Amino acid sequence: MDPSSILACSKDQVDFAGVAEMKLDRLYDVLDVLDASKDELISHLVKFFEKNTNRKSNRGYYDVTTYSFESTRWGELRMFGFSKEYKNNEVQVVMGLLIDNNGIPVTYELFPGNTMDQSTLITAVERLRELYRMEKITIIADRGFNLEYLCKAGQDFVISYTLKRSSKECKKLVWNEAGWTQIVDPTTGELIRKEKVVTQEFKYKVPLTEEEMEKCQ
Repeated sequence: MDPSSILACSKDQVDFAGVAEMKLDRLYDVLDVLDASKDELISHLVKFFEKNTNRKSNRGYYDVTTYSFESTRWGELRMFGFSKEYKNNEVQVVMGLLIDNNGIPVTYELFPGNTMDQSTLITAVERLRELYRMEKITIIADRGFNLEYLCKAGQDFVISYTLKRSSKECKKLVWNEAGWTQIVDPTTGELIRKEKVVTQEFKYKVPLTEEEMEKCQ
């Protein structure tokens, strides 16, 4: 109930009654067992939460974070990359986490520390489809994700868009008072949110196929 590092857990053992103290090396050894059994554990938990909660399998929330190490020794997944905690002088790993409509984790994937956020999305989506045998899902994520992949794969998405960095046309749509619908709490009368539906075309760059590149030569 109080997650922390393996080292901290080892030191905190004395605080729990009835717990036979285990050596630090033994606790680290358990990580190898868990890693080797990752797919089986996730499959078991997926079935458990599908049966015991109101999990909606067609809805997944995806986020990416970084975990840094107090070290500059790189190798395997530990690489220098963009740190969300501004620890650019330390190696890190990138983790993509999928949670369900209840906020319960579904699955996770680890990537090298120099992996860009949008590069992890394809792996996560395919993993989610594999676990649930779904044809269509809705991805809720930051704007920087791979919209080309989502569009071609026929997946729905909700992407955040920063007004400060948006185009003049988009700002004009937002600041225009017309078309807004107010959602009010029926009990307190408090304004919960305002929403507006607009249609706008966005352009994005896609890499040329080999056939297209040959035609350009």
